[in-house]
Amino acid sequence: MAARVTVTALTFQSLDGVHHSLASWQSTPHLWEVTRLLVVSRRVRGMPTVSLADQVRLHVSTLHKQALATYQASSTRHPFPVAGLIQQVVSDRLSLAGEHLRSGDELLLRQHFRFAIGRHYYAMYHAARAVVFAVEKGDDYERHNLLPRHLPPQMIDVGSREVELTNARLLRNQADYDCYPVGHTAWETDARSLSSTAATFVNAFESFALLNGYV
Repeated sequence: MAARVTVTALTFQSLDGVHHSLASWQSTPHLWEVTRLLVVSRRVRGMPTVSLADQVRLHVSTLHKQALATYQASSTRHPFPVAGLIQQVVSDRLSLAGEHLRSGDELLLRQHFRFAIGRHYYAMYHAARAVVFAVEKGDDYERHNLLPRHLPPQMIDVGSREVELTNARLLRNQADYDCYPVGHTAWETDARSLSSTAATFVNAFESFALLNGYV
């Protein structure tokens, strides 16, 4: 995976440092909007505190292609390091996919089959979303019903991957929202099958990202 990106246009040691490093951006409306978003506190009771550096990455990770292109095209003294941030977002989201995969496997070992389905689906979802973000250079297709239809056509077996992701989402919906069948044992066959599918799926997307220089 790529080394963590340092956003050279920002100083994260203190709020005072942030104000100083961003002052030259105030004359550029779309970049000053990023400043405004970062300075506003994101602390919510019961929610984790997000560092300023991660707020930048979070903001970039959800931008659509047109917005990211605007940042990249800006001619300021300290250009927004879009390419490096995209690479970091892809790396971090693939790492998140791996965490979901491991959580699903742990739930499977504990015979929490219904819950394992959700974790394995999200492993697949985040792996696909990471690669689509890299290819599109924007998070335009993050919606669960859109993502499967926008997987990179140059991927091997992309048609099969689309079907796998779609079917995993439908199974996850059943496992999360349907009261029946009651208990976990009735979900065992589907959970074990999805576990195998998810591992192969995530590996395929990680390999694609590595081979194409996205991480």
